[in-house]
Amino acid sequence: MRAGKMIGSSRLVAGSQLLALAILMVGCTAPQSEGADTLYFGGSVVTMTGEEDVIEAVAVKDGLIYATGSTEELEGLCDDHTRRVDLNGHCLLPGFIDAHSHLAQGINAITEINVSCPPVGVCSSISDIMSRLTAESQGKEWILAWGYDNELIAEGRHPNLTDLDALFPDRPVVMAHVSGHMVVCNSKALEICNITKDTPQPVGGVIDKDDDGNLTGLLQENAAFALLPYIPQLSIEQKLSHFDQVMHLYASNGYTTIQEGLSDEPTLELLCAARDSGMYTLDVVALVEASYFASKKVDSSHVFNVYQDGLKLGGIKIIGDGSPQGKTAYFRKPYCVHGNCVLPMGFRGAPNLEKMALHRLFERAYSNDVQVFMHCNGDAAIDTFIEAHKANKGIREGADYRSVVIHSQFVQKDQLETYREERLIPSFFTNHCFFWGDVHRENLGEARANFLSPIASADSLGICYTNHTDYRITPLDPIFVLWTACNRISREGNVLGKNERASVYQALKGITINAAYQYFEEDQKGTIECGKHADFVVLSKNPLRQQPEQLRDIQILETIKDDHTVFNHENDHRGSR
Repeated sequence: MRAGKMIGSSRLVAGSQLLALAILMVGCTAPQSEGADTLYFGGSVVTMTGEEDVIEAVAVKDGLIYATGSTEELEGLCDDHTRRVDLNGHCLLPGFIDAHSHLAQGINAITEINVSCPPVGVCSSISDIMSRLTAESQGKEWILAWGYDNELIAEGRHPNLTDLDALFPDRPVVMAHVSGHMVVCNSKALEICNITKDTPQPVGGVIDKDDDGNLTGLLQENAAFALLPYIPQLSIEQKLSHFDQVMHLYASNGYTTIQEGLSDEPTLELLCAARDSGMYTLDVVALVEASYFASKKVDSSHVFNVYQDGLKLGGIKIIGDGSPQGKTAYFRKPYCVHGNCVLPMGFRGAPNLEKMALHRLFERAYSNDVQVFMHCNGDAAIDTFIEAHKANKGIREGADYRSVVIHSQFVQKDQLETYREERLIPSFFTNHCFFWGDVHRENLGEARANFLSPIASADSLGICYTNHTDYRITPLDPIFVLWTACNRISREGNVLGKNERASVYQALKGITINAAYQYFEEDQKGTIECGKHADFVVLSKNPLRQQPEQLRDIQILETIKDDHTVFNHENDHRGSR
């Protein structure tokens, strides 16, 4: 377990957790005079300690696992006070660990207008989007929407300022692209945000214009992020009123440890307020947004690497490039040009940060024992990550940095070798195979598309990889993550890189033991072993006994955190997944 770390301070040790774990690890069982609190039995228990390691039962004491084995053996550790939970033939696994998502975006998903394409939403055309905005915008001073996808709607283009102005001439409209890396605004929103056709292009961003030099309403990357100070935010009280719904959403999907993947100052304020109000039913790992981390506001009062009432500051988040489907990811080789694509020949995207700024972030993080998580979709962005890591890794000789390349979608084989040598962790995003696999084949060509999120290659090299949903970019559904990792099938039924299809066990590692390792928590979570947290998920079927194409039929029945049920399918009226 990593000790706590304050910026510019000595280490703080989470003593009570270490003591409890040390006592339990002396032996796998508690004293015979003390019975287990709970015995889980009557189904298959997938421990994730090996592909064939399936046992009958688990005994729990004080929220921790203290014995595993056969039902008969563990009955000897029970007494009249032991709660017995019959799995009724179902499957118990370690609780799923979210390698990357955006907890706070769950609140936005509740309060903003969903203009996504099926199956996430119902908008298949610009007309559908406009109808949705009209129907859902009554009484709103600012019209905020999310999820449109120019690649999938019938028109095959971004909605624009003209589309929005026709219906909303007087109220500002800001509509986020499904990638989260660009927005479309109407004239009123651009006016409020002080953006004109004469506004200089920002570093790492694009203010889009037509052939006549007029604004189209499309803002990409840093140009889009610059809007945030102008857009009114919900109050902390309003956000907290939705917090239980978001916790429930994650729990209903089997997660016991979750992530807030881009925590700026207001988001951290929200997370701390929720912690102080005792609202965490699951463990939350927050990644501090890079520019906020670089500011003097992140100081010795911010403790990293240790949980405080369910919340841990787990590292910093750097955005290195954009999205491949949005054609803003940064590649070694150019995008392909097809049809009415307006990309110039030779266009390969651009980095979001200048080299020296990136190196300064790595230097500060590595100097203070703060883990680096960096969003890199394109291989050229990954090159910038590797260069910054190598330039700064000597700051603490022999340190176990475990730096994470979030998405790492179009990593190349030479970069995988570097991951292995440098102990870097790719957090893959196999859901892209389904949602945008066909788009990637067109934009990037067969070879690059087929090597998207190469779990099989990474596993063969002994690389510790994880896999994620990037919620709300794709649905918060770990069963779908397993299905995409094992099948790699696109919307149109094409298989992207059949040699990179993961086995079910490989896919499960990406959301259990490997994800625990990513957070320096492999001694506490990720497998069903003595001394670890009693964090479990109960599934309707054992995924290791299913054919890959059948995985989507599996249902999440119950989620258990520290031996307490936080979701039960039978008693839930809000639904799951």
